[in-house]
Amino acid sequence: MKKIICICLALLFVLSAFAACGTDTPPAPVSTGDPADVSGGDITDADADTTAAETEPPEPERAHRVPVAELDFGAEEFHVVAFDWQAYSDLFFAEEDSSDPMESAIYMRKCVVEDALNVTLTHTMYKSYTDMYPAVDQNVGTGDDGMQLILMHCISGVASYATSGVLYPFEKLPHIDLSADWWNQEQMDALRLGKSYHYGVSDYMIPTPNTLLFNKDMIEDLSLENPYTLVDENRWTLDKMEEMARAASRDVNNDGVWDEGDIYGVGGNGYLNFWSACGQFLAHRGDDDRIVFDMSTEKAFDVIETIAVWSREHVSHVPSTGQESDLLKMQSGQVLFAPGSLGPSKKLLESDVNYGILPYPKYNAEQENYRCLDWGGFMAVPTTIRDPEMVGATLELLAFESAETTIPVFYDKVLSGQLAQDPDASRMIDIILENICYDPAMNYLGLSGSVFKIFYAPWFEAHMERRSNFASLYAEHAEPAQKQIDDLYAALELTESLNDMMG
Repeated sequence: MKKIICICLALLFVLSAFAACGTDTPPAPVSTGDPADVSGGDITDADADTTAAETEPPEPERAHRVPVAELDFGAEEFHVVAFDWQAYSDLFFAEEDSSDPMESAIYMRKCVVEDALNVTLTHTMYKSYTDMYPAVDQNVGTGDDGMQLILMHCISGVASYATSGVLYPFEKLPHIDLSADWWNQEQMDALRLGKSYHYGVSDYMIPTPNTLLFNKDMIEDLSLENPYTLVDENRWTLDKMEEMARAASRDVNNDGVWDEGDIYGVGGNGYLNFWSACGQFLAHRGDDDRIVFDMSTEKAFDVIETIAVWSREHVSHVPSTGQESDLLKMQSGQVLFAPGSLGPSKKLLESDVNYGILPYPKYNAEQENYRCLDWGGFMAVPTTIRDPEMVGATLELLAFESAETTIPVFYDKVLSGQLAQDPDASRMIDIILENICYDPAMNYLGLSGSVFKIFYAPWFEAHMERRSNFASLYAEHAEPAQKQIDDLYAALELTESLNDMMG
């Protein structure tokens, strides 16, 4: 995700676009990308008095390449299907204006795109992907043009849809400019396995990476180093987190029994994110550009063992039953560090805990970037669309307008409540959003077979069972996991060959 646009620009946009729907006032024009398409008012004497030394050169105008003046799709429907999960329910759709800034920005985005292209944006929200996918299958199976965009789960269905030949490649859609900064081509490249981009990631897709929350009062009470400073100085590492977490852990009543009444350095869940945060992924790109399963690294073993040690030595809290309700979370005030979603947490905002937000730590100081695994979904376009030009133009404008409006307001909403009083949180969120990553082996195969066993089972054993059995798990499942990847490529190549033959 590219650098977040200034919040003030977003608010100015919302005010200027207020008349775009529901009034007789024409909406503000959408830029055509033509440098000549610029208008301005008369120059006043006050303007003339402003010298070059007193003004800064204006920033280059951000402009898309959709020729909106030439396009009119006759109120054609652009129908999006999604399901109740992650940010899809709250941060993607709005049917009317609202006093809520995010809902208002989403609604204004809808109005601007509809007016610019003369399209009608609609959506259907399913209860879960188990409800949505059968509807998608029926739509594709009957050749119906009832869906133009599918908002996918980040793992389930990703492999099957990519290899079944039912997805329209993003690079073949007219008007889409994947080089524009409102498209995250780095992560689209990470997701691409064959010749085409079957899945899209643009600023339309609100990211939902896990982050670490920390108890600021505990930091002060224990005279620990400022975590924000550690991030800024490239010293926020796994070892540093462990050092601070150990300093916080305490058997409150000194009874030798560690339970829900004690204080822990780490609480909650979210351990699956430590591998990717430390730069360790299930697979790497080989010389032939294929992903190759590879977890036989010192880093992979070390990170898992670290989590197991935390559990054994009561640095992290282990629920007595393993149920979510037993997890000690940030709002309990009994944990120093706890994972949480980047999106605003109502429970936290309503709690008395003075908390901050951090990226997961690096493996060591030599690691180049912080990495934040995104658990949001992807966009997919079915091959049954009958007007690729309309779909491409709409997707491009949705991405562009999201970069201009909804992303900045989302940024502001994340900083609402207690975080609004924390100026350092803004920089942390910049770091988190700029370093979002995917793990393609997880995204395509993370819920099936040996890939599932290697990705999920070690964390359960390390955290819940206080032991690291990764060596034996890897020995048993590494070869079958690679076969899963090979089978995925074989299916994808067959589909692409058939598509090439059919033109």
